[in-house]
Amino acid sequence: MSAEIEEKVLRNLKSHEELSDILKSTL
Repeated sequence: MSAEIEEKVLRNLKSHEELSDILKSTL
């Protein structure tokens, strides 16, 4: 896997985690 794609995936995962935290805190 190219570093560029890997970086993009990691960034998406990170933002997804942040979204999950936000959703949990609002519940």
